[in-house]
Amino acid sequence: MAPGGKILLVYLLGLKFNEAPSLTELATFRPDEALRCLRVGDLALLKGDWPVLGDALNWAREYWPTPTFVRRDDLSKRVWRVYYDDAAPSGLEREELASNEISAFESAGLYGCGAVAILLAKLLVN
Repeated sequence: MAPGGKILLVYLLGLKFNEAPSLTELATFRPDEALRCLRVGDLALLKGDWPVLGDALNWAREYWPTPTFVRRDDLSKRVWRVYYDDAAPSGLEREELASNEISAFESAGLYGCGAVAILLAKLLVN
């Protein structure tokens, strides 16, 4: 989460739980197992819709980096690689004009909590 909140970096794991999992159940997951990694607004946390499970004892930020994102301008047909501060997903570090080799990157756009819930539901069905 960015200092002061507002924007979260969310790794979407491909599991369904009937109730909130324990931190122990989540401790074995790695970032490369995530279905998607997105920048998300924090409204669901503020409203209590997404429960805070606690602090994972062995969690290390360096193993869960902020990935490179992509921004597209449909009018000019230009594409940029977008880099955010690893400690704050709201902190833009830089943008670089990119070639067409950007299909592996997520959009730099900000998702709302409802959009994330819909996306995750679709991902878990497939």
